[in-house]
Amino acid sequence: MNQGNKTTIDALYELTEIEIDLRTKRAMTACVRVANFPFIKTFKDFDFTFQPSIHKEQLITYQYLKFIEQKENIVFELIPFPFKKQMKIN
Repeated sequence: MNQGNKTTIDALYELTEIEIDLRTKRAMTACVRVANFPFIKTFKDFDFTFQPSIHKEQLITYQYLKFIEQKENIVFELIPFPFKKQMKIN
């Protein structure tokens, strides 16, 4: 704005967008903290080599939430792991 590249309205609009993004991130962090999740894991962190039967491409498409637009449901069936004592959170 000092260099004359942006109008005052454009600068305020940009600052407002940054503030909204920051508040959204803070709210999400607070929700995770209140939920007492042990960690945050994203699709980037998922180890697909650990369970080769998982179809990586199919699972990654779920992050775009197209199943909601198509009015579909997702059911994740968890098979009990017999060696629970050996499981750990990294």
